[in-house]
Amino acid sequence: PLTALACLLVAPLVADAQETSPDQDPTAPYVAQLREWTDGGRAVALAAGIRDGASSAAFAVGHVEEGRDREVEAGSLFEAGSITKGFTGILLAEMVLRGEVDLDDPVAKHLPSAWDLPDDSDTPITLLDLATHTSGLPRLHDGFLPADLERPYEETDLSTLADAVRAKGLSRPADAGYAYSNLGMALLGQALAHRAGMPYAELLRERVLVPLGMDDTFVGAESGAMSRMVTGHQYQLLPVAHWAFGSYEPAGAVIASAPEMMRLIEAMLTPPDSPIGRAVALATTPRRSLGVGQDSIGLAWHLHHEGNHRIIWHNGGTGGFRSWLGVDRDAGRGVVLLNNVAFGWTDAVGLKMLLGTPMPTLPAARAIQPITLSASERKEYLGRYAINDSVTLTVAEAAGHLTAQIPGQPPFRLVADDRDHFVVVIVAAVLHFERNAEGAIEAAVLVQGGREQRGTREP
Repeated sequence: PLTALACLLVAPLVADAQETSPDQDPTAPYVAQLREWTDGGRAVALAAGIRDGASSAAFAVGHVEEGRDREVEAGSLFEAGSITKGFTGILLAEMVLRGEVDLDDPVAKHLPSAWDLPDDSDTPITLLDLATHTSGLPRLHDGFLPADLERPYEETDLSTLADAVRAKGLSRPADAGYAYSNLGMALLGQALAHRAGMPYAELLRERVLVPLGMDDTFVGAESGAMSRMVTGHQYQLLPVAHWAFGSYEPAGAVIASAPEMMRLIEAMLTPPDSPIGRAVALATTPRRSLGVGQDSIGLAWHLHHEGNHRIIWHNGGTGGFRSWLGVDRDAGRGVVLLNNVAFGWTDAVGLKMLLGTPMPTLPAARAIQPITLSASERKEYLGRYAINDSVTLTVAEAAGHLTAQIPGQPPFRLVADDRDHFVVVIVAAVLHFERNAEGAIEAAVLVQGGREQRGTREP
């Protein structure tokens, strides 16, 4: 009944415009459009950067949080989500060029001996397999059931990964093709960290971020960064918690601003003649086919053919953010778009900005107005609701709010926007309650994906 989260978004402000004059600003065609979306309830805050030839600029429009007056700034930080995987791919390339690892190394070679992994496979999973999502590992580790779905990776640690690979093994199936894996990328990043003898966040900063000039980009909630973070929102513009990634940091923990991401774009468009430039070039070299047309993947970076355009890209999504970054080397153009609402349209808009094609018409978001329920009012809804013979939905209370849960899934937070009507936070679902003639609640109706499921309240 409830679809669990599988994974893992005013005056314009222009900053860090390099080699740009007012009549060359490549963002000019987009500032008004993005501001119209934030002012018109289609987004909360949007930050973007564009390089076009020698011209480069970044800007941000909107507000830090829905319903609040504080405007975003050019240096405001957004969760980049899975764009982090692209950084991990560059880190792998950097360590290959140093001679510390080889793409064909079995990943087990670079994992702690304390993990006590079997080493008897004729087809071991290699670093290249992990970097190209062709290892055969699942998207997430088996038994993934976070205690708090709004911070799903927070409690994962290295023992989580060790248990996962002991359970699945590190043998690559003969028929393994492209299958996107957060688990595989987490394992890759942690193997590189173990090989280098330092934590992933420290290693990425030293080997990739600082050489790229991204001194103001962070891995996770580092000290001093959170005060500049914009608030993330789910699809109905409700604020949600920032994600902590635990051992999954290499798959999604980077937080950055649009001007900072422009430094990565510049290096991707024209890799400099330097160690980090050569690492970027290696990471964005095609390695394996995706099985769709001419599309392929390098070291985490996807290569997509759109007409005559060859686009190197990655996107990202967390509970309250979406991001997209892409470059077209032949056209000399690169774009990053950061959104503090988890709207899926972010990818399509970013691609259109890169290609210079007309922007889409976006639907308005339904921003709900939460109401506060007293303890006695919340108590009315508590109980078990039988949807069928095998599925019972339980409504409980935790930390002053209601939750809904079915067996085998974590509890989902409920937010009331009217009497007897609740939004299910994170997933696109609502839960409303029916009362009998005496005013007592007798049923709960879950609405998700156009389907209604009614649960009768148990005595």
